[in-house]
Amino acid sequence: MLYYIYIGNNRATIDHLSKVTSGMFVAVSTSNKAAKVIDGIRERYNTSILFE
Repeated sequence: MLYYIYIGNNRATIDHLSKVTSGMFVAVSTSNKAAKVIDGIRERYNTSILFE
């Protein structure tokens, strides 16, 4: 299963990705926060990082 991590603040992008990823999505504002998310899910999911 693929988990999407979006690093950015674009509300339109966040809304779109949350709809098309069936809940397998998290939006964070900084790469430090993304690293914490990845540490928590890396054993269970493959990840795709989208950086703006």
